[in-house]
Amino acid sequence: MRVRECNGLVETLRGENVLFTGKVTVDGEHLKRAHCCKRVETRGGRVAPGWSCVVTVLVHGDLQSANVIDPQRGYSRKLVSAERAMAVEGRHVHVIDSRGFEALLHGRPAPCYRLRRQQSIMHAETIIVDAHLGGPGDPLS
Repeated sequence: MRVRECNGLVETLRGENVLFTGKVTVDGEHLKRAHCCKRVETRGGRVAPGWSCVVTVLVHGDLQSANVIDPQRGYSRKLVSAERAMAVEGRHVHVIDSRGFEALLHGRPAPCYRLRRQQSIMHAETIIVDAHLGGPGDPLS
């Protein structure tokens, strides 16, 4: 599988295979999963039915403790799978948060987060520093 390059931004949902983890909030309102899926399809993307090698974008929403399988990092099974795909398989999965998903729905780019190890704990931080988007983000947890 070819590793795709990432410049730190997800420009559009068009052509992406999107998977969600956690509760997603857009414009201050929690969106039910079916509504999120419909919005992805409206923007030209596809919704992945579950974790697989076709997932290209993982939207990280607020996780409930019942969905966290790695309590030290606050990661769901899907975040662990994305980290494994990038670290072990060498393929890139765009990881965005609810704000990034909201931005894409409004036609703006979203910052892509990378998962990296720091002092034996995985953190998610923005890949790039951009004056319009701000500096490296806080860990997604």
